[in-house]
Amino acid sequence: MTTTTPPEAPGLAVHERVDRDHTVQFYESAEHLCHVVADFVADGFASGEAVVLVLTMGHHEALRARLSMMGVADDIARALRRLTTVDAEEILGRVMVGSMPDWHRFQSTVGALVRPPGVERSVRVYGEMVDVLWREGNTAGAMALEQMWSELRKVHPFSLLCAYSIRGFRDELGVQAVCRSHDAVLPLVEAPPGERPSETPILRALVSEIAYRTQIERALRRSVSELREAEETARRNNEQARRIATITAAIAEAVTAQQVLEAVVDQVASALRASTAGLWTTADDGHTATPCRRS
Repeated sequence: MTTTTPPEAPGLAVHERVDRDHTVQFYESAEHLCHVVADFVADGFASGEAVVLVLTMGHHEALRARLSMMGVADDIARALRRLTTVDAEEILGRVMVGSMPDWHRFQSTVGALVRPPGVERSVRVYGEMVDVLWREGNTAGAMALEQMWSELRKVHPFSLLCAYSIRGFRDELGVQAVCRSHDAVLPLVEAPPGERPSETPILRALVSEIAYRTQIERALRRSVSELREAEETARRNNEQARRIATITAAIAEAVTAQQVLEAVVDQVASALRASTAGLWTTADDGHTATPCRRS
C-alpha cells in the first residue's frame, strides 16, 4: 500500500537541528521507566511547560500513581491544560495506513496534540507509539514514525522523549538504528538483578556505551558553544572599547567647542563605517539649526 512521506519543513534545511532534544530511553523495567517519565513530567511543570503523554494504558495507572507520590495531581494538571494524556495505540490507529504511518494523518493528529488551541507555553512530549510498533515486529514502521516526529519538531519545536523496551531488540543493529534517529540516548533503565532478561547482556552494554558517548558529545558541543559565545562577547567588547578610545582621544586633542563637535562626527562616522555623517546644533529658539560638521 502506498503511503505519503513527510516533506521538508518550510524554510529549514534538512540538516538543521532544532534547539530542543529528541531523546530515547531504553528500559527493562516498566516500573522504573515510570520514575523517569514522572521526572520528565515534573521537570516540565517546573519549567512552565505543557506536557503531552502518548502512552500505553498499561503504563498510565503506574505513572499516575508515581506522579501522585511526587505530589503531582494529574487531574488538576489536565484541568489547567498543563497535561494531556492519550492512548498510544488509539493514536496509532489514526495515523497508520497498513503497516506504515501516513504523514498527513500524523501531522493532523499529533500536530494538534503538540500545539493545542489556546496554549502558548512550550511543550514537552513523551511517546510510546514507536515502542508499540517495534515490539510488534514493525521496525520499518517505527523508524518511519521517528522520522515524522523529527520533521514535526522542525515545524513546531518541542522536547520529545521516546521509550523502547530492550526486550524488543534481537541484535545490536536495531539498537544502533534507534540511537541514530535521536539526538541523545539516556542510560538504560535497568530491572533489578534477579529480573533482568538473560538474553540481552550485550544489548545492555551497547546502550550504556552509546549513552555515555552521547553525553560526552553533548558536553563537548556545549563547551564549544560556550567558548565561541565567550570569544564573540570578548571581540565585541574589545571593538567597542577601541571605538570609545579613538573618539575620546580625538576629543582630547580638540581645542575649541567647534573642534570637539567635528571630532565627534568624524570618529563616530569612522567607527560606524558610515559613508556620510552630520551634526547640527539647535539655537535657543529651538528652530534655527546650524551645521557643525558634515563628512
